[in-house]
Amino acid sequence: MRPTVRLGVAAALASALAIPLTAAAPAQGRLAAKQPLVRIMASNGVSVCALLAAGTAYCWGRGGAGSLGDGSTANVDTAHQVLMDPVSPTPLTGATFLAADATEQSGPENSYCAVRGTHTVWCWGANTLHQLGNGNSASFEDIATEVKTSPGHPLHGAVSVTMNYGSACALTT
Repeated sequence: MRPTVRLGVAAALASALAIPLTAAAPAQGRLAAKQPLVRIMASNGVSVCALLAAGTAYCWGRGGAGSLGDGSTANVDTAHQVLMDPVSPTPLTGATFLAADATEQSGPENSYCAVRGTHTVWCWGANTLHQLGNGNSASFEDIATEVKTSPGHPLHGAVSVTMNYGSACALTT
């Protein structure tokens, strides 16, 4: 039953973004394959985020504590693009991996993290347990902020990230 739910969520995203779920890939020999446009879906139970094959992330649902990453705390029923850079908000681009924290320990408003092609990690949403790893003591971030290893030093070499129980861990090379 779970694949049907995921397909339904992916179909809802595709509809919200006005994109097909798959696109024709260049023919290899005689066979043409379909390539997925939605790479990863992550949900914390009250909101959903999707990472598109193009490396952009979109979220919708309950926006409390900035969990949609769109610069607001509003609830939305259409996909909103995740933003980054608090100085000059721009769309999060180049993402290759996406994770959600969906535990009660992180509160009713949860967090998401994405790994970018630059092998850096960017997180948004609830920060009550400092799970965003950005060195900021704010209770939440409403756009993606870069994870730091120490003040002013971004985490480098990340290939994936996982979140659980109000914490996040990155796998590095």
